[in-house]
Amino acid sequence: MISSKDISVVVQGKIEPKYIGKCLKSIRKHLPEAQIILSTWENEPVHNLDFDLLVINKDPGAFVFTIDGKYQNLNRQIVSTLNGIKKTSRKYVLKLRSDMLIRGTKFLSYFAKYQKRNKYCNILQERVLINSLYTRKPFSKNVPFLFHPSDWVMFGLKEDLLNIWDIPLALEPQNSVYFKNYSNLSHVKGCYTRWHAEQYIWMSFLHKNGIDFQFDNYMTYSPELAELSELSLVNNTLLLEYKNQFDIICQKYPQQIGDSETAHPLDWYFNYQKFCDENFIIPKSWDDFLIDNPYFQKMNRHFVKFKTKKTMREFIAFFAYSCVFLFSFIFMLRRYMRKIKSKK
Repeated sequence: MISSKDISVVVQGKIEPKYIGKCLKSIRKHLPEAQIILSTWENEPVHNLDFDLLVINKDPGAFVFTIDGKYQNLNRQIVSTLNGIKKTSRKYVLKLRSDMLIRGTKFLSYFAKYQKRNKYCNILQERVLINSLYTRKPFSKNVPFLFHPSDWVMFGLKEDLLNIWDIPLALEPQNSVYFKNYSNLSHVKGCYTRWHAEQYIWMSFLHKNGIDFQFDNYMTYSPELAELSELSLVNNTLLLEYKNQFDIICQKYPQQIGDSETAHPLDWYFNYQKFCDENFIIPKSWDDFLIDNPYFQKMNRHFVKFKTKKTMREFIAFFAYSCVFLFSFIFMLRRYMRKIKSKK
């Protein structure tokens, strides 16, 4: 197991007093010997906070990228993350949003666990750990976001995280208002950005390491690009389930499940078998069944919608999928018990 004395934690972003104290406290609790670097902006409230090194950055600004006024913090994240990593002095780096909580160190047991790699797109020394929340599925039935690993938290070798984050800043405001200028192109209504932050970061990382492909905007799609997206991610990252495997949670969005279909560790296992090790046996657990079950996903989705809309339609949909999920679970349990009896 990796020792906390070999880890630097880069806590980056805006300082919100109701979150930052708990964030830093959770790091001290679970990684007691880690170096904590707080990387934020000028004039942020950093007094009386428990960190080892403070990095003050000049704010590159944020730009509105949706019709309802959401801000694109892409350049802010690149600046605060990169400058924080540059100041680290340990072998391993954990990159963390300033509103996150560490609940344990289970994620450390996964580092360097799977060693087989595909020869193509093999860039990093070791796979970087990422989490499932906001890691998009390139073959999603909804909008298939390519090259979209979650940027909420990352863990890996310092050199590897530097490789990912040492990229040029996005051209702004051109990036954030792209589909305002090219409204004739197909895009999600009300979303004007050329690339989402996660896509820009991963695309820039791949391009600077010699992976040549054309990805004009977040709506660009082809089966070949989708396969490259999967290969680049499985070869350079290991996907962990947000709460149970990575053992983290976001204080600001504790119930957030994503506004489009997100990837699951089983997706990573299938891609590892497909691209890296054809003899790999895909693990299966009760947690995998619950999260991966399509009826469970639909039940959960309608429950979230019902909490916000409070409509009878969403309640009926939630109830219907709950019943279907229950029957599918019972069927699976009976089949599992028959297998156990046959082995006795």
